[in-house]
Amino acid sequence: MQLFLDSHDFRRAGHIVVDEEGVIVFCLEEPYRRNGVNATRRGWVYAWIAEAMQDGNPFQQVLYVGKAGGSLLARCKQHEGGFAGGSLTGLRHAERIFTYLAEHPTHRIGVFARKSAELTILGMPSVSACEIEERAVIMRCLREGQAVWNTALPAAVPPPVPVAAALEPAADDDPALAEAVFMASLDDAAAVDAITAVQNAFADVPNVELYCTFTNGADLRLRCHNRHGGQAVVARLWWQPRVRAVAVESSASVASCQALGAASVEPPYDHHPANIQSRARVDVSDGAAALTAILTAAVNEYLDAA
Repeated sequence: MQLFLDSHDFRRAGHIVVDEEGVIVFCLEEPYRRNGVNATRRGWVYAWIAEAMQDGNPFQQVLYVGKAGGSLLARCKQHEGGFAGGSLTGLRHAERIFTYLAEHPTHRIGVFARKSAELTILGMPSVSACEIEERAVIMRCLREGQAVWNTALPAAVPPPVPVAAALEPAADDDPALAEAVFMASLDDAAAVDAITAVQNAFADVPNVELYCTFTNGADLRLRCHNRHGGQAVVARLWWQPRVRAVAVESSASVASCQALGAASVEPPYDHHPANIQSRARVDVSDGAAALTAILTAAVNEYLDAA
């Protein structure tokens, strides 16, 4: 889970302490304090994470995930008021914090935050995606088996599934919300342009459809229907921010991906469905031509084999 938070630009924003008077307070890092560079920035998703060293190795566990429509500082002040009796939820959080720290005296609770993406929705620009991102992080925690303190949990979150089932659509996914989360994960203008180009390229192609799910945070999938009435997911895409590339698992062969411009390509894992022939990484900094070509090959090679 920590790798997921790191790869999606969550940064340490501070930690939660109990002061000498037994009051729970947030000690924020300088950029998030009143005169810090992030003090007035609006729209955040954040996590309270228990931290410790166990047998010489760092231990981290997500305890709570929240969102801030305004500044992170203002949201932390609201939490402090709740801890002191300002709300029933705040009192419950305070009890959990006191109990956790009493049971784990060597642990501390860090605060990690991410500036949420801003989207254009229904013609309205600069709409914060903090609520969508909060839901996505909570779902990721639950799917990895991490219990969180949030009481308002996303409905119908399934248990963790075997990787072999990862290319099958999850029945509980809300495609519109999943697409918003997926697009929000594209923190690179070239990636947004490339995915938009792919969506446009396949918009009117018969017997294929693009849709998003919440697998591994969020992904984009290409499903194809064959002439025998069967269907299969012939490609799954997700953004890899650390390497600034689109990862693609698809029905295109290794040779096809190499010929069509993939930055790197490997055979599929043994647990992949039989129609998946390759795992590629595609650089989209120069446009979407290679990505679109690989997806087209995936459709054609699946249909040829059907």
